[in-house]
This record gives sequence, structure tokens and C-alpha cells, in this order.
Amino acid sequence: MSWPSRVSSTKPNVAIADISASIARIPRRFTCWVRSAFSGAIHFSLQYTALKMAEDVSTIAIVSQMTLPFAVILAVFMLGERLSPLRVAGIAAAFGGVMIIGFDPRVLTYGVAVILSMLACLAIALAQVMMRDLRNVPVFTLQSW
Repeated sequence: MSWPSRVSSTKPNVAIADISASIARIPRRFTCWVRSAFSGAIHFSLQYTALKMAEDVSTIAIVSQMTLPFAVILAVFMLGERLSPLRVAGIAAAFGGVMIIGFDPRVLTYGVAVILSMLACLAIALAQVMMRDLRNVPVFTLQSW
């Protein structure tokens, strides 16, 4: 069974765990390509498309700060990390801040740009979590990928 058909789970954490397990089964020689696709081509194409579509760059810049909460949430599901109450409060504050921006009537005119920016944040957060298991990779080699 391929991993897209297994993602249809009704529980989000099960779906994320299925995706994580599927990524873990990718042959080792291809994992750099998967990481680089999420941290490079996918992230930047979504983010720059969002910037092009939006009339207000400041909203997209603020939405792009969702990378950190996404990375923390993905680390909980993919790496089994635990959250302290302070981190949960920080994630809630970040999501709350983006929701406050969402109530601005101008944002509704370019909602697709906001969604693309959030998808870009999710892509780079996934790449960051996937890079956690890299060992003995020099910093500049990682940057070049």
C-alpha cells in the first residue's frame, strides 16, 4: 500500500506518523533530495508565489513566522518530542497572532496568498524536522543542498 492511500486516516497524528514512516522508508541516497526539495524548491516556490499574489507584503511576512510552530508540532508527531506548557502557550500565541491578522478585511482579498505562505512554512518546517537525523554533515554542505 502506498503512503498517499494511508494518509486518509481520520486522526491527524496517525496521518502524520504514516507520512513520517513513509519518508523514513525512502532509500538513504534519496533522503538528501527529499530534504532539499522541501527546504528549497517547494518552500521558495510557494513563498515567492504568495509574495507575488499579495498586495500587502507585511501580512505574508507575518504569516511566514508560522514556520516555528509548525516545526515544533511536526517534531512532536515525527520525533516524539514533548511540549512544555510554555511552548504550548507560545504556539497558541503564534496561531492567535496570525488569526488576528486574518480578521483584517484586506487579507480576505488575497487569501490564496496567505494559504500558499502557510504551505511554504509547513514545507520548510518539515525539512527542518527531517534534517534532525543528519549526522556528520558540515554546515556548508547542508546549506549547499
